[in-house]
Amino acid sequence: MRLTERPAGLVQDSAGLKSERTSPMGSQMPNIFRSNSRLAAFLVSAVLISGCKRTDTVTPDAAIPPVADLSNVPLTDADYSEFGRSLEKAVAAKDRTAVNQLLRMKEVMQRAHRELNLQLSPVDQERLRIIEERDYLGENIITGVQNGGSYSFLRVRIVDGQKRVLMRVITAEDALTYHDIFLTRYPDGQVGTHDLYDFSKGELMTRLNRHATLTSLVNLYPDLRAQMSPAEQLYSKHMDVSAGIARDIQAGRQKEALATFRALPAEVQKLKVFQLDALKAAQGTTDEDYITELERFLRDHPNGSTADLMSIYYFLIKKKCDNALEAIDRLDKKVGGDPYLSVLMSEALADAGKYDAARTKAEQAIKEEPKLVQAYWERAMVAVKEKNHPDSLTWLKKYVAVSGAPLEPASLETDPLYAEFVKTPQFKQLKQWLAEQGK
Repeated sequence: MRLTERPAGLVQDSAGLKSERTSPMGSQMPNIFRSNSRLAAFLVSAVLISGCKRTDTVTPDAAIPPVADLSNVPLTDADYSEFGRSLEKAVAAKDRTAVNQLLRMKEVMQRAHRELNLQLSPVDQERLRIIEERDYLGENIITGVQNGGSYSFLRVRIVDGQKRVLMRVITAEDALTYHDIFLTRYPDGQVGTHDLYDFSKGELMTRLNRHATLTSLVNLYPDLRAQMSPAEQLYSKHMDVSAGIARDIQAGRQKEALATFRALPAEVQKLKVFQLDALKAAQGTTDEDYITELERFLRDHPNGSTADLMSIYYFLIKKKCDNALEAIDRLDKKVGGDPYLSVLMSEALADAGKYDAARTKAEQAIKEEPKLVQAYWERAMVAVKEKNHPDSLTWLKKYVAVSGAPLEPASLETDPLYAEFVKTPQFKQLKQWLAEQGK
């Protein structure tokens, strides 16, 4: 949901469009305050969650290759469900060994590299082996949950005749993506990941690794260029520029990074990896820059799961309720339903002043997923916006009880969103209740 910085319940509004809403919460609050900043977190998670190098995806949502069973024992429906539950449990427990055994990223990467028929020097072979040994994906997922995110098993689903385990990823900044995991039974008898489709990237993990490996090695091994797509070849010629943009963004030189991007040839500017960088850079410049780059991305990359996610945030930023609801509903149908998307619907409806419908959507999410803390917070925000003070008290207390997150009355008193609420008897009751909880 909305991204805020987290010290003492204060908002660091570093991301483009200025929000009229600020955070009353402490360090554990759900970030349900800035759609554009949530998009910034999504852009980062597109790289961090997948753990891959900077690449361009050439064919979003491309056809998934058949999954090969590596043993003589076929997978059952129970195998798929058990995998999803086990992965969620292992991540929550920070059981790295169990997570690694389920994700099998070493084998996934080795298969991607074998398909390239690489002829490397002994030194580069060793470097590639070291990369393959690192379970970056599992570590990134666990770290994200430790920092306040979540990794949840939603369902087993069938798409184009293939079963997949659908996992929902919510980062600490409430950026949303999904992992569609294809399974196989390995020769050791264990069920593990055969490949993984990341919605935020719009690509399979094996293809992401293929792109990353080719573009990283082509200058050392020019013969690899024959295996590269036109987009990969184009990106490889501008990798130094890409690295420079990334350094500028990391150093807080967003204006310079955006200027570098806009100076690139038009065909290079259309590459997805550069456009994602431009969006991250525009977070630190102006609202106009940000909207320009977001519209550029949706124009040049209108299809696929990345656009599905990004269009939701775009329409929430623009306060276009009907468009936002259509985008959310489209994604909801694609994933087969998700209570978190009902929370986003509630937000869009509340922003449009449709409070009855907003309440219904938030409460629907709570009914479907009773521990979804963002749903309680959004329900409280609906009450605050419509100035239903008894309802605000009820749902703020429910949020604190379910989430265990601190709520700081002093922050509410200085926040314009709560200007009416803090004058009420209900606010006094809330302060007294919070004080008792802290004892």
